[in-house]
Amino acid sequence: MCLREGLAVEEALYFREYYGVLLSNGRWGIQLFRYLTDTCNYLPYAAGILGGIFISGAIFTQISILEIKSATGKFIYAGMYMGCVQWTYQLRYSNQSHAVALGLLLASLAIYLLIKTRGWRTLILASFLLCFAISTYQTVGVYAMVLMVAAMLQRNLSDASADIIAPTAKAAAGFMFAILLYYCIHKTANALIDVPQNTQRFVQEYQNNMIGWKEIVKHGHGGIIHHFILRAIKSPIYNITGQNYPGQWVMTSALVPAVLLIVHSLRKYSLFRTCINSLLIFAIFYLPFSADLLLGYGIGVRSQLADALPAATIWSISFSRLSWCKFRIVQWSVVFLTLYVCIFASCKVAEIARDEQWSLNRGKDELIIMYVRGQQLALDSGMKDCRIVLLGSPRPLPDHMYKVKQTGFMEDEALPDLLRAPDWATRYARFFRLPRLQGGTPEDMEKHLEAFQRMPIWPVDGSVRINKDEVIIKIGPLSK
Repeated sequence: MCLREGLAVEEALYFREYYGVLLSNGRWGIQLFRYLTDTCNYLPYAAGILGGIFISGAIFTQISILEIKSATGKFIYAGMYMGCVQWTYQLRYSNQSHAVALGLLLASLAIYLLIKTRGWRTLILASFLLCFAISTYQTVGVYAMVLMVAAMLQRNLSDASADIIAPTAKAAAGFMFAILLYYCIHKTANALIDVPQNTQRFVQEYQNNMIGWKEIVKHGHGGIIHHFILRAIKSPIYNITGQNYPGQWVMTSALVPAVLLIVHSLRKYSLFRTCINSLLIFAIFYLPFSADLLLGYGIGVRSQLADALPAATIWSISFSRLSWCKFRIVQWSVVFLTLYVCIFASCKVAEIARDEQWSLNRGKDELIIMYVRGQQLALDSGMKDCRIVLLGSPRPLPDHMYKVKQTGFMEDEALPDLLRAPDWATRYARFFRLPRLQGGTPEDMEKHLEAFQRMPIWPVDGSVRINKDEVIIKIGPLSK
């Protein structure tokens, strides 16, 4: 995926303009990482390689947390984790994915300190690590919670007299201190560092769109009940059953050993202890998708960072705890399943990366063709250096990432991947050195509305024309 040569719209802000956005949005950990490495937005190769190194370190740490001793158990954990396709959706954003991967490593180290060590000093150190981890991406906190729950499940299954109350209380204290510290640093940084007003307004609008509670409360009790059903029940079930993105079935496959672990608890432990284990297993599957309920908004796959943990933890824990796994045929079956998962994930991610590269290259070609056609028309009409304005809204894509198999080549319309919004078109045009090409503003649409309504949509002849001393290109119908 790091070789995809794709370009997310944030990465098209090639230099440091995006820094104020990160700071205002509470992702000061990414900004600090960039400052310490003296890097900017677009780093597809380095982000992919560094992300792989950090996540490998996180996996080693998690294997130690869960006390997986056998080489086969370690292989299953790592294979199931790496076989989760979710990380691809985060890796698309090379402007942040390496810093987020570092956050996953630091969160793993924090849980290791909370579980494996004693004393307030390690509690404070773990809180600092967790604070920085959350500052890279807020759902890293959910990732750490799932890992903590998995550690408690492993302990409760491995020792009949295991105490999970004390480490849970210690972890809760660490989480609270980390969140408080994160909030204080966020507010202090925004107070001391001058962020442009337009950036602050943009971030405020972005956060208002991402936190849907204001809109939910407007509809009264009916809206709250509908939200609860949608986000607390329907959305987790949709994810747990593997319907949110291609390849999510890897996480769903862990439901089989999860049921067997519950049966194992019923046979070996008391009813109370079985209920505790069942609740822990439920939390491992449910927590990765709890952000929808907390925010009142359906977050993207890129934010579901804990998606890989249910498959890795449940499969590896069941392999070490269930008696049926002592049979050689069962061991080999799980190993072959893990190998298949890795092969499947490799092919699926290669397909996603291929489509990303195709979309960028074809979208770039189309922007250049639009620019050249508009420039030639302007020259033929005796106008020099006039604006070339893109007007209209292309057909929206069904997914955040472009998928050729799902969407097709879209030969009879403008490719929407780089043109989803006027500011997207402007950013990409600037990145590709097409200085006169711009996405149309509402004022531009008002100015050219009469001519726009008589034009066909690109690439049909007549979709490029001169109007009021500017070149306009109709790339879609009038936006609603």
